[in-house]
Amino acid sequence: VYADRLAKRGYDLVLVARSADKLAAVAERIVAKTGRKVDILPADLGDAGDLARIEAFLRETPDITLLVNNAGLGGALKLLESDVDQMTAMIALNVTALTRLTYAIVPQFIARGAGTIVNIASILGERVAGRGAPYAISKAGLIQMTKALALDAAARERGYTPDFSITPNATHGKGRPWPHMVFRNLEMKNISPYSGKFAGRMIKSGKFSADLKYVLKDYKMTGDNKIVIDNLTLGEQVDSPE
Repeated sequence: VYADRLAKRGYDLVLVARSADKLAAVAERIVAKTGRKVDILPADLGDAGDLARIEAFLRETPDITLLVNNAGLGGALKLLESDVDQMTAMIALNVTALTRLTYAIVPQFIARGAGTIVNIASILGERVAGRGAPYAISKAGLIQMTKALALDAAARERGYTPDFSITPNATHGKGRPWPHMVFRNLEMKNISPYSGKFAGRMIKSGKFSADLKYVLKDYKMTGDNKIVIDNLTLGEQVDSPE
């Protein structure tokens, strides 16, 4: 589906899968329909040698703009019914292989300041599963890797990263701790349209962030907030949104 749609949108493609014959057939059909260039790289991403070959291709090809990580194995067994070797193979493909491919391409995307990675996950990665638990575990890992990558890439672009932590404070009457929440380096420009502006002008560059501290105790919340402004450059004057 991705190959067909991306070709129709003007992308040249490199297709990777285990079956050379099926890849060739798909490539021939897409070329006939769209006229785009389609190369094929037969490879089993569950095989260490094949995986290393695709990693090298990603690292050494400078004009890649989009990576779609669509490889994966499924399963419908419960966790304790699953064969541990099969489960390990599933995690190796669904998480490890896709992570290695992502790491192979990300450095050039970061250096270029552009690039897109699409990781095909599953709704099962966001919920507790009975049957299909090993598959859900693998997709949960992929989802968390993707979120962490997005956060890290954004931090590299901005030069700093937000931090969030929850630590126990005193305990209330039922023996459970009151939460103590701290947000640091929270970039205000990403929170709302209002905080993307300062003194009635757009923020062009510089750091405009907040350190927020909240303590919940005796069913009351107290806070200590600090706004950080560093080398702020303002742009044109704008009206606040409705």
